[in-house]
This record gives sequence, structure tokens and C-alpha cells, in this order.
Amino acid sequence: MPRYSSREALLILLLAALLGLAIWVSHGLRARIAASEPTAPWLWTTGSETIQDSQSQRPRSLEQDRLDLGIDPNQAREEELERLPGIGPVLAARIIRYRQRFGPFRDVEELKKVDGIGEKRFERVKPWITLKDGKR
Repeated sequence: MPRYSSREALLILLLAALLGLAIWVSHGLRARIAASEPTAPWLWTTGSETIQDSQSQRPRSLEQDRLDLGIDPNQAREEELERLPGIGPVLAARIIRYRQRFGPFRDVEELKKVDGIGEKRFERVKPWITLKDGKR
């Protein structure tokens, strides 16, 4: 086993302490940043897509804008429907098929008639849905 002089041992100890301090600080900063950023009600994210909020110059997630504007199931493409929580390619296709077969949704509650959208899934999606006539 190698023997270190007291100077070398002190240097190794100092480097280890600096490394530990750097890890501790970076973890604390990440936690502080994460706590200060607003999140969607169910912590659903699509990645690092952000846009600039014109009022506060603070980046806003696309999910926040979708919540503000809502997605109209009568006009949405399959890709847009897939952005809804709990809606994947299969359910998005079913929503479009239902719309093509029975015509436009007259009420948001009508989404529950689509096979695979039960009460729980509907409650997760409901805040993100707005029909063109303004119904939520």
C-alpha cells in the first residue's frame, strides 16, 4: 500500500472535500430550481420544450399553454391528441374515428363514449379540453 506524505494526504483530502461540496451545491441548486418552476397538475412533461412568457420573461412549458388554450377534440390531429395525459396513439385514433363516425363532439362529456376513456381518464384529460364553442 502506498504511503503518502502529510502534504499529499492533505491535498487528497482537500480534493475529496471540494468534490463533495460541488456535488452538494449542484444537488441543492437543482432542487431549488425544480421547486421554483410551476408544474402541470399531474407532473406530465414532454421534455424540454419551453416558450417565453410575455408577461414575466419566464419560460413557460407548452403544457401550461395547452392548459390555458385547451385542445379541441373536434379539430385536433392525432399528434395533438397524443399530448393529452393518458392518451396514446391508439386512443387518439379512436377519438378521431368516433368523430368521423358520429360527427363533432357537442359536449366534453361525450368523450366518455370513446372506447377506452372511462371516468378516471376523462377527469385527467378534461382540464386540457376545450370545444370551439368554449365548453369545457
